[in-house]
Amino acid sequence: AYCDSIPRQFEMKDGSIRHGMVIEPQANNKKMMVIFVCHRLETMDACRNTFSYLIGKLSDEGISCCFFESKNTEDPKSPAETTLFDVAEDAIEVYNSLKRNKQYKNYKIGFLGVSEAAASSLIAAAKIPKSSFLIQVVGAVAEQPKLDLQVYTVNNPQFSMAITNNFGMSYHDFSCMYQFILE
Repeated sequence: AYCDSIPRQFEMKDGSIRHGMVIEPQANNKKMMVIFVCHRLETMDACRNTFSYLIGKLSDEGISCCFFESKNTEDPKSPAETTLFDVAEDAIEVYNSLKRNKQYKNYKIGFLGVSEAAASSLIAAAKIPKSSFLIQVVGAVAEQPKLDLQVYTVNNPQFSMAITNNFGMSYHDFSCMYQFILE
């Protein structure tokens, strides 16, 4: 599908401006838009590149896409100080800014977030009573497989292997027991 990439400026409630982009299909526009809520350490361009395939598929279906720069990429504030709630607030303000624009006033607008950004998109959708939809792609909040692997391979692998092999214990059960002992 042919699309227009339209640079946008989104006014935040504190008067600051977030730069962004709306990608609109030229034909079959269904007046629906997905706001991509990106990871707090990721730039708008990196996020857009990550989702280029999905943008193409959404555009084919007549759905517009919106990207915006988060606080950490425009403010001198350290990214470590930018929270999931900060990203959610930015997404809310982008939504409100779009709804104030007569061009997008009647659009159905929702959020998409992946991994950490899925939490921010959930927070944003929960705070907007009229958001149309929420798409989350999430993994485990507590990274148990990562902890299991760390316990098994990093924290004395010979001992871990001896316990799991000789006692028929699963890696996960051993990891949980090990973590419980350390607490």
